[in-house]
Amino acid sequence: MAMPLPAVVGLLGLMACAVAWGFVGPAAHRPRPLPTVLLLVAGLASLPCGFAATTAHHRAIGMLVITAGVCLLALAAHLLRAPAGPGPDGHEDPPGPAPVDWDAFDRERERWTRPRPRAGAR
Repeated sequence: MAMPLPAVVGLLGLMACAVAWGFVGPAAHRPRPLPTVLLLVAGLASLPCGFAATTAHHRAIGMLVITAGVCLLALAAHLLRAPAGPGPDGHEDPPGPAPVDWDAFDRERERWTRPRPRAGAR
C-alpha cells in the first residue's frame, strides 16, 4: 500500500532539514569518534534495509527506515564537523602546514642542477 502524499512530503521535508542541519548548521562542540562511527554504520546499514523493504512491497516501513538512515547520516555529518581537539599528548597542533626550509631546498636543487658526466661516456 502506498503512503499518503502528506506523509511522503513530511518525511522528505524531515530528510531535507536533517541534511541541511548536518552540513550547514552549527558544528558539534567537540569530536566524538565512537558515536560518529556508530552513527555512520547504522545509517549506512539502514539504507539497503529500507530499499529491501520497499522492493518487498512494504513501502511505508521502507520509507521510514530510509528516513531514519538519512537522519542518522546527517547527525554523523554534524559530529564530523567538530573542530579537532588536542592530540594524544594533550597539546594542540600548530595551525597550518609545517614551515619550509628554503635553504635546504635550494641546496638540494643546486645539487641536482650540477652537470654530471653522462653514463657510459668515456
